[in-house]
Amino acid sequence: MARFITISQLLSHTSGLETSGSQGFPGYDVSKNANGHYRAALPDLAEALEGQWPSNTLPIRLKDWPGHVFNYSGGGIGVLQLIIEAVMDAPFAELMDEHVFKPLGMKRSMYVIPEEDGLNDSTKEDRQGSGNYARAYYNGYTSCEAGHRVNPEQSAAGLWTTPSDLLTLISAIQSSLHTDTGFLPRALAVSMLTEVQSGMAHAWFVTPDHFGHGGSNMPGWKCNLLASLTKKRALAVMTNSAEGAKVFWKVQAALFCLLGWEKASNFWYERNCVVPFADVVAVTPCKTILAPWSGGWKEQEREWMVELVFESCVPWLKVKQMPKQRLWIAAHAKGEYQDGAKIVVDLVCKGGVEVLIRLVEDKEGKPMMEMWNGNTGSVVMMEKV
Repeated sequence: MARFITISQLLSHTSGLETSGSQGFPGYDVSKNANGHYRAALPDLAEALEGQWPSNTLPIRLKDWPGHVFNYSGGGIGVLQLIIEAVMDAPFAELMDEHVFKPLGMKRSMYVIPEEDGLNDSTKEDRQGSGNYARAYYNGYTSCEAGHRVNPEQSAAGLWTTPSDLLTLISAIQSSLHTDTGFLPRALAVSMLTEVQSGMAHAWFVTPDHFGHGGSNMPGWKCNLLASLTKKRALAVMTNSAEGAKVFWKVQAALFCLLGWEKASNFWYERNCVVPFADVVAVTPCKTILAPWSGGWKEQEREWMVELVFESCVPWLKVKQMPKQRLWIAAHAKGEYQDGAKIVVDLVCKGGVEVLIRLVEDKEGKPMMEMWNGNTGSVVMMEKV
């Protein structure tokens, strides 16, 4: 059955190969202990894909018909790495450096394993390591026991890079899409970014207006890359924290707001509900405009109620006898509403509860309200009481 797998299917995650396990490819701590011994043995790529000693993942096996359905498989990308190395008779890292990084001037992108002294310190002095590699953190303060881990699955999980270098790559792809003198042949660039299944193209997630990819490595890196299909716009947000996703979605939303970009459709892996930062500079619409939404609202099918009140033209959110929360303009691109309705304003609390109150005017001019819950990721329609 495996002989029916194509390169296109490996790139679009429709090969039928299973995922990389519940933790993806967690990597290996190859730092040395106090006795000078390595903390973990490092398998080669073939051993890792086969689940052989000393790998820490299960074997990658064919679990579905090739071409049947999308199912993200880092293991499939690892298989593609083996194919590339066999056909080109060279290590994957060298091939990427020769054919991608050097031609594009991506001077800080590599698959080289950093030495221990190459990592930045986690001390108060924050000494910069010889390689200036970002050390992994659990949160914003506590570094992970292993400053980094090594992945033999380089193509799927082994790239060291910077936001600037990623944007250099994106710029080259965007130019290739719209000119005949780009880094890639135009037809190849278009094919690469054409959806195959479930919002997945070839190695990139796509929507009608954007393409991009997330990044997640253990023990502590979370990143996201987003680019326009039609304009020379892109952003890359990289964090060296296991909790980074809680930050970069908000940062991404704020950048769209500050730059005046249209709202981007969500990728397959994105949460539908991200409560953004508060824009404390933006002017809130006056009480006269928001008056139709003043008063009590309850969740549909539940008795939980909130009350929108005004004090000196400033909106507040009140729940029972609990302290009321001041509302601010949400720092994100507002977007369009369905069924001909109009979004009047999105309001968020600054500190305290993580909710967004969306005030909507339906096509008949009647007030509607949504409440987004950043804690649960849910969006609830509210009813006027």
